[in-house]
Amino acid sequence: MVASDSSLAGSTTRQLRWVAFWSLVGLLPAVSCPNELVPVPAPAQDKAPVITVSNLAPGANGEIEQPVVSSSSVVNASLGMQLMISGNASNSAGGVQSFSIVVSQSGQTLFAAKTTGSADASKNVPTILRILGSDGAGGAGNKPMLVRMTSQAVLTATATNFNGMTTSITVTYVPQPITAAFTAEQDLEPGDEGMFFLRWKTDYYTDGWSVSISPWTDPTPPVLAGMTRVNPDKTTCYTLVARTPFSMATRSVTVTRGSTGSSCPAVGPQSFAISLKQVAPASGGPIGWAANFPDPGLPWLCTSHLVAIVNANTMLGTTFPVELIKLNSQYTTADCFANPAAYVVLQPGQSTTSTDIMEIYGSSNPTLSPSTPVGIVACPEVTMGVPSAVYVTVNYTNQ
Repeated sequence: MVASDSSLAGSTTRQLRWVAFWSLVGLLPAVSCPNELVPVPAPAQDKAPVITVSNLAPGANGEIEQPVVSSSSVVNASLGMQLMISGNASNSAGGVQSFSIVVSQSGQTLFAAKTTGSADASKNVPTILRILGSDGAGGAGNKPMLVRMTSQAVLTATATNFNGMTTSITVTYVPQPITAAFTAEQDLEPGDEGMFFLRWKTDYYTDGWSVSISPWTDPTPPVLAGMTRVNPDKTTCYTLVARTPFSMATRSVTVTRGSTGSSCPAVGPQSFAISLKQVAPASGGPIGWAANFPDPGLPWLCTSHLVAIVNANTMLGTTFPVELIKLNSQYTTADCFANPAAYVVLQPGQSTTSTDIMEIYGSSNPTLSPSTPVGIVACPEVTMGVPSAVYVTVNYTNQ
């Protein structure tokens, strides 16, 4: 059974950025440039302030999709990374009177910082206000605003000029688990037809990442993205495993040479971390969360089988049970909480049994491939509000 939300199909390829460098470049003007002063103009000649938010990865400890934003945005960041936030509000036409930043996560305010400008003796006002950190008491200061990306975080920034014109933006930071792409291409150079290029790329790394490929004969260990040539003497299935302390992704490709060997030898168990996506309530029921696995379009040449699904919501403020809908019996999220026969409840860290998988899918080991993905539909059991993210880990095998 496949989850019905069509927006889940496919995957987004993201380019690895040198986030720490470019974010630091974005901060340099705020550190080195002095304030300019201007008189307050008539409202018709004034403009609302422009807000710029800088997102820094200290020590390049993760990847940020947008290091600098100036409008309401959704910013993807590595699951588990530490994010440093700063900002400024500018208005060369008539100055900035106040600027504030509020950062919240899991329903709690992490930082609230505000700074104000005023006229000097000549009645000139500052054209820019900056918040590089907080003072811990609601004002701007030198305490870095650091957010650990274990769950979704939200920043609201507001700036007002001396004529009462206000700008406000909201930036939503969404943690993303590590992803991986893995392909094999035959070397077409004359005399090298038996060799293959293995190419791979991982996205959303954090400190403590590792990449392994098995079998591996190159004396240099694989890195986050790269290529190697292999010369197998028979059909061989290569498996890539990319890990961070917070998530893991695996991919397999098969290269065929000669008529001997298995098309995909037994490899297992393997795991893949998934961030479920919100889906519209069914028939007036609660908000559901869903994903298809594996994602269509990914290099997944070995047909695999589902072993178990694990409730991965076990970190810090993201601990809660989840209800996995029994798709084989045509239940939907409308049955969440009200019909215990419609779902399997997993406590944080708990795994399904083979009986649970049979009840959810009608088979104790469903086949997995991009053309025959399984749907995962869940309802989180939370006491207040809607969680910022819902995670599961899929265990599977080629056996």
